[in-house]
Amino acid sequence: MARTTFFEFLSEWETFKKEFDEFKTKVLLLETKTRTEEEKSLEIKSETKFPVPPDYLNIVEVILNKNFGVEYEPRIDIPSFQLSILVPPKYNPLMHGNEDRRLKVISNAEGQSGVKTWAEVVWNTFDPNIQASIIADRE
Repeated sequence: MARTTFFEFLSEWETFKKEFDEFKTKVLLLETKTRTEEEKSLEIKSETKFPVPPDYLNIVEVILNKNFGVEYEPRIDIPSFQLSILVPPKYNPLMHGNEDRRLKVISNAEGQSGVKTWAEVVWNTFDPNIQASIIADRE
């Protein structure tokens, strides 16, 4: 068995630390590059917008009003779609200017009746003063 002196051990330890630091740097660079590519992929995916079927949009505009935004996204895993009703800040002052997005996954079989039910649920979340303001803005 070979005996190493303290100084030899110290020299080997310094070499190990240097190589380990270089390895850590390479791993961090690789993780950053991978994360950046994943983020770009997610950005592209989130920018993909599907047109809202006109009958769904009309239902939301009749129950609420035209100031409410509507987003439609078909699901690929189950026969359904995600409907998002975007509440304007003036109807929800508690959000302090942040986005108020009310989403619901609706089966394709429910279709228009599911959209109508969801719009009515959103309508019923508002207090009477806000409901009066929404009605006044319909005209």
